[in-house]
Amino acid sequence: MDGAAVLLVDDDELWVRARERGFRGMGYTVRAASSVAGALAAAQERPPDLVVVDVRLGSECGIDL
Repeated sequence: MDGAAVLLVDDDELWVRARERGFRGMGYTVRAASSVAGALAAAQERPPDLVVVDVRLGSECGIDL
């Protein structure tokens, strides 16, 4: 059985990769997106239990997500 699902939303790939390793190490299933549209698509595919969102996503706003 998969662990709880975490969705990381940030346009900083290094930050995302570091957090992915950490969450996976704790047994979570991790998805990542770098945009609002990508995050919405990932959430529709598998609704996350936890979402970690950056406030600034390039020209988009994480708060709007």
